[in-house]
Amino acid sequence: MLIISLYARTIQTTDSRGLSTVTSILAGWIILESILVIGFRLFPSIEDRFYRSPLGDVFVGSQRLDGYFGLFPDNATAFNKAGGFWLNANTASMFLGAAAWALVWAYVLWRRKIVAYGAAMAFFAVPFTGSKTGLVLLVATVFFVVALRWLLARYGGAGVAVLALTALPLYIFVTHLVELLPSTFRSDSSESLGSRGLIWSVARDLFHQYPAQGLGFGGWTNEFASRIGGLLAARLPPHNTFIAYWANTGLLGASLLFGLWIAIAVTCVRMVKRSRWSRWASAAVCASLGWIAIHGMGDAVDFYGDERSMLLFGLLLGVIVVGSSPREDVEDLGLASNATSGYARPDVPTNRVRSRPELGRVP
Repeated sequence: MLIISLYARTIQTTDSRGLSTVTSILAGWIILESILVIGFRLFPSIEDRFYRSPLGDVFVGSQRLDGYFGLFPDNATAFNKAGGFWLNANTASMFLGAAAWALVWAYVLWRRKIVAYGAAMAFFAVPFTGSKTGLVLLVATVFFVVALRWLLARYGGAGVAVLALTALPLYIFVTHLVELLPSTFRSDSSESLGSRGLIWSVARDLFHQYPAQGLGFGGWTNEFASRIGGLLAARLPPHNTFIAYWANTGLLGASLLFGLWIAIAVTCVRMVKRSRWSRWASAAVCASLGWIAIHGMGDAVDFYGDERSMLLFGLLLGVIVVGSSPREDVEDLGLASNATSGYARPDVPTNRVRSRPELGRVP
């Protein structure tokens, strides 16, 4: 992840067209994942045949599939869930949502059609995963991006503070909006929240017993099993990144994770205020990272998702580091020509200076 972040930072400061190629390749895989999610949700028999085929071993992993068809089936087995390359619909929805906003950023910069198709397909596929968290975040991030774009246009950098002050009223509004959704969605949501409430209540009791040292790696399963049951405990990790890091590494690990997200949030604010890109692009990057952060608060993922979405998370870190840098710093590193870098703001005209070789001289 660190290597990818450094690569993304370096390539942006030398020749951003290389990053355009990377996002175009990523868009192709996202389109394929979206097609699989939609197809598996509509035709569950195809999903079963895919996972049992040699392609399943290649793209999903034989060890995962052994558990999936054995003692540890994941939620993609449900008729109302689909994960594509992922066996967990929630993890799939997190990747699709974060990737969709990352592709929006890339499209605003380079206007490649395959990137636009990838973003549209990813947004469209999120509801087909069956993840309730993904559906709520899909609506919430759209509100966030539109609101941030409008506030930046109206108030400039101060719009970030305005958005922060309205976050709590917006959350209360969304929670009341859930009451208007169909009863099946509300009942499924209550069931999911019930299981997580059980997990987090156990975590609260364990924190009172081991506040500083945590439980150690593997300790969560043992402690949870002693209270709930062995087989169920193996299928119910903490479903919260901070609880997971506290359980594995103690209060120090959870504090470091909190510090990381604070640093990311501060860097995003700087990126938005610097306005290196268009307001749409800056807001899209914030929405992508915010999706990953919030999803990690209620599902069994790491702070970067999983080992596959780690690549996307690393890319986004490199993007916000460059986006938050002063313009003169980046220009010194090779982005002096906005016309060739792809980082010019749409409302700022750029002048190309074309040099002609002198006659009589061999280049």
